[in-house]
Amino acid sequence: MLKYEHLLGLEFSWDRRHCYTLIQDFYRDNFGLEFRDYACPHLWWDRGLDLYNQLYYREGFRALDCHPREYRPGDMVMMAYDAPVA
Repeated sequence: MLKYEHLLGLEFSWDRRHCYTLIQDFYRDNFGLEFRDYACPHLWWDRGLDLYNQLYYREGFRALDCHPREYRPGDMVMMAYDAPVA
């Protein structure tokens, strides 16, 4: 059973709690994986950077080529919300 309840409702804070820290916490707590910390400028997505797509492979993720029915626990879906990149 995946553990995620402790991550729900956390307050966003650019300097300490953001999307990537949630990813780090989720994969550490569920799979024992430690991902590197990366420096990133504030509002990096509006500065022409595409950090998730540039760095996911370095952390061991691979693009899936399958139907969503085949997704497994731990697979990640990246999406853009109110930004030009994921």
